[in-house]
Amino acid sequence: MTVAIDADSDEAALQAIHEQVVATSPVGNTLASPVIVDVRLATTATAA
Repeated sequence: MTVAIDADSDEAALQAIHEQVVATSPVGNTLASPVIVDVRLATTATAA
């Protein structure tokens, strides 16, 4: 994935921010290491 940014900042500062975001982003983590999720429905209703 490539991130493009147009900002009023130097490249070193942007790189530091980018590295921090990549290291701490839950969405980035899920995209990089997807988890299989088993979704089930449990109800408490009884049949009439």
